[in-house]
Amino acid sequence: MIVIETLILLSILVLVHEFGHFIAARKLGIKVLKFSIGFGPTLLKWRSGDTDFVLSAIPFGGYVKMAGEEPEEGRDFGPDEFLSRPVSHRLLVVSGGPLANLVFGFAVYLFAYGFFGITTFPGNVVGEVIADSPAYEAGIQPKDTLIALEGKPFENWNWFFNSLKEGENRITILRGETLQVTLRLEKDQDPGIVPYIPPVVGKVLKGGPAYRAGIKPGDRILEINGQKVETWSQLVDIVQKHPDEELEIKWERDGRVMSAVVRTQAASQLQDGKEVKIGKIGIKVASLEIRLNPLEVVRISAEKTAESTILIFYVFYKIISGGISVRSVGGPIMIGKMIEETQSYGFFSLLILLALISINLFVVNILPLPALDGGHILVYGVEALTGKRLSPKAQSIIQQIGFGFIVLLIALIMIMDILRLLGR
Repeated sequence: MIVIETLILLSILVLVHEFGHFIAARKLGIKVLKFSIGFGPTLLKWRSGDTDFVLSAIPFGGYVKMAGEEPEEGRDFGPDEFLSRPVSHRLLVVSGGPLANLVFGFAVYLFAYGFFGITTFPGNVVGEVIADSPAYEAGIQPKDTLIALEGKPFENWNWFFNSLKEGENRITILRGETLQVTLRLEKDQDPGIVPYIPPVVGKVLKGGPAYRAGIKPGDRILEINGQKVETWSQLVDIVQKHPDEELEIKWERDGRVMSAVVRTQAASQLQDGKEVKIGKIGIKVASLEIRLNPLEVVRISAEKTAESTILIFYVFYKIISGGISVRSVGGPIMIGKMIEETQSYGFFSLLILLALISINLFVVNILPLPALDGGHILVYGVEALTGKRLSPKAQSIIQQIGFGFIVLLIALIMIMDILRLLGR
């Protein structure tokens, strides 16, 4: 079942990407000869206008074939052929695919946050105050209960942090008695307040370590290896420090204390720009869902799209610079495992993964590498700046180099996937 789901997801993303190229070409009056989803033997084919639409047997990729896109010495290209067009048109066509993936990622975020809203932590108790922060200077202390901000009753943590403004913020707190403090913030300054998040399980990954141990949503984690757990951050910290190790976990359910030995899963995570191994047991924190108005949905979706794009660029930079192992590269098997894990946490999490993968395709395809869209964008960009077009021979050499690069990249991805499948 997960194989079918992975193929469907990948096919959707490929369809979006190729449709971006297709619609850009058609809008500019360039003849499209073939629109293919996948490679290899043809499973389904139909014709509309000048275009053959094809569904092929190997779904990992696709292409749009336009009239006159192959460079040929001495040939005059017709007005509806790709290479007859000005460089601005060619740039728009090759950029259409990656941009379609970026827009699609944004659209998925819009749907996810518009339909499900956002999650925030329950309660209104301060868990931690960062030393020398504005909250520390204001006299706010751990275990304080936040009652109101500027006279408005506390709604939730998301509301509280978004309502803080530059300058003075009057906060009403409960500490044995009702007190009022003034929190002074500079523009975009972190207030230094960490919410108290109890170690209560919200969701459990089906088939994960916690699931196999019998831990269920609503259970409160009490101890790990004899160490008392009072906050969710303590729980995460302990588990992450023990990748692929056995932990004795005690939890409470309906007044009964239960326990089990749980072996954590090892996972990779970026910390301070370095790839490190961490432990996971397959649980998520209990949270509250909050509905958003349309303007908030657009704002948050735009922020998430920008954050995701920057993060993916950063990860590629760390891979190239050696800060992250090339073993973190993966293909369909890795994506399948991510889908399998994510869907256990709900449809919202699956949508967020879909948006991330689509934005990842945007970033990958604009990298200035031969055979990728980014390689073509670089060539046409140089042409736009210099006013000189590469000779057909030079373009052919670049395409051959690009083909070799793609073959090596696919081979690397397959090797990494096979090693991951073997647990190495």
